[in-house]
Amino acid sequence: MKFVLKGGLSGRMVKKLSDDQIAYIYQKTKGKYVIIGVGGVFTAKDAFHKIQLGATLVELITGMVFEGPQLIGEINRGLVKLMDQHGFKTIAEAVGTEKGLRFQVTGFRPDT
Repeated sequence: MKFVLKGGLSGRMVKKLSDDQIAYIYQKTKGKYVIIGVGGVFTAKDAFHKIQLGATLVELITGMVFEGPQLIGEINRGLVKLMDQHGFKTIAEAVGTEKGLRFQVTGFRPDT
């Protein structure tokens, strides 16, 4: 019996692709849909960046696997500080606020 293992890419390896897709979808839909930011979230700064690109929710798996469940609290506390530094009272205010919102799609071409 032969076992074939299939795996995927996750974490920091997909961060840029994920960020590009968040920005692209946010720009195309003008914030009409909920976008879940995933891929390469290890810090509050990572989560905040995805929010500013257009994510309304942020999911973390790989970061928690490597850093442990305390990462959730660390990111939450860090987000509060980052929002305060940028003058936001809610996450909703921060969504899509990245200056010069841009994307450079690599690999995935939704228009083709």
